[in-house]
Amino acid sequence: MANTLEFTAKQLGIAKRAIESGRDAVELPNGYVNFDLALAILDGCRNAITMSGTDNPNTVVQKLELAMTSLALLRSGVAEDSVKTARTHIEETIAALRPHEAPE
Repeated sequence: MANTLEFTAKQLGIAKRAIESGRDAVELPNGYVNFDLALAILDGCRNAITMSGTDNPNTVVQKLELAMTSLALLRSGVAEDSVKTARTHIEETIAALRPHEAPE
């Protein structure tokens, strides 16, 4: 696997594109913000991982799990399918990183 930070950034980019494509494919109700919130969560996760400055998979997994928990709050309305796709992708990323976690 490529280094943890590069791999995770790539995977978060794929999850972000799932949200963006879902947003672009629907007529948004006036004032609907779930897509924007989901994108902000993914950007925040990416930034937190980058700012941690570590390639430790355990640290990265913790931040991805926090993003998963936050995205779970947005599982309704027109964003539901896109958020579900992004969460599934993040789950797969976590699973890929788990064998590489350092023992505690």
